[in-house]
Amino acid sequence: RDRPKPRHGAGAIASRESAMKLALPHCGLSRRLRSTLTIALAAVLMIGAAGAAGATITGIDGASYQHPNGASVDWNQVHNSGQSFAFIKATEGNSGGYVNPYFASDANGVKAAGMYLGTYHYARPEVNVWGDRYASAENQARFYIGTIGGYANAGNLPPALDYEDTGTGLGAGDLVNWAQRWLDTVQQLTGRTPIVYAANWYWSQYLGSTTQFARYPLWIANYTTAAAPAMFGGWTSWAFWQYTSSGIIPGIQARVDLNRFYSDAGALARLAGGAGPTIVDPNSADLQVTVAAPINVAPGQGFAATLTVTNHGPASAASTTASLLPLGAFQIT
Repeated sequence: RDRPKPRHGAGAIASRESAMKLALPHCGLSRRLRSTLTIALAAVLMIGAAGAAGATITGIDGASYQHPNGASVDWNQVHNSGQSFAFIKATEGNSGGYVNPYFASDANGVKAAGMYLGTYHYARPEVNVWGDRYASAENQARFYIGTIGGYANAGNLPPALDYEDTGTGLGAGDLVNWAQRWLDTVQQLTGRTPIVYAANWYWSQYLGSTTQFARYPLWIANYTTAAAPAMFGGWTSWAFWQYTSSGIIPGIQARVDLNRFYSDAGALARLAGGAGPTIVDPNSADLQVTVAAPINVAPGQGFAATLTVTNHGPASAASTTASLLPLGAFQIT
């Protein structure tokens, strides 16, 4: 059931803190609120003359293939080798289908070793001729979330969709709609924005280079010796980069996929904390974006608030200009 991932394969970070005024539209409030408004934004801070720094946070992803002849993984050795996170395959296909027999022990081992745990579902898209055409997407999402249980919660990396199978000759429209149904179901079940594992060859050949999923954090598969992977599908940045499938790591008795995280340990902690990553160009910044102001907002009423953008990236930039492009939904807390 385990498959080698397709062969495809860190970013530069800028540093800056900026404050500015942001005019915000009505956010669908049905009643007046007197509170402090916190808005979680997926954003891009474009900074000229940005400094560069390579991503240094690394991790692995694995499945039963990493247990040749039933060999165990020494997750303490893996962690001590410098790995900060591990994605473990949980499920594949429909409910009642494949569950990685090593998932439970590996998940426990990753957590016990002090690493961040991620999980993923290997999708087997299929459609129904009659009735709900994409029911299997919801079925597989529920199967996956039911299997990982509490590992879907904050404290772990968000659930991930491994999307690289075409089903029985499905067209781009069906593959796009199927993936959207899966992602929507997982987000409804967990309250977290899922990660999409994808590669350019699959996206361009089978999904028509759709840009529909660019709002989701990207786990890109791109096996290259280049300094950064080539982007596609409307994404301008990546959260994780799987850059080889032939890594050798102490504690694992088989070759293993190696990955980089786009930013620093603080950003990884925030992503695992459930807030979601700030989606940024890997050549710019790792941002924490907040908006705070006393408000009294009626339906349809706009308002102004002070926006603070803090960069937690490891590099600095001499530029004095910045612009914010909102990409995500507003969240009122």
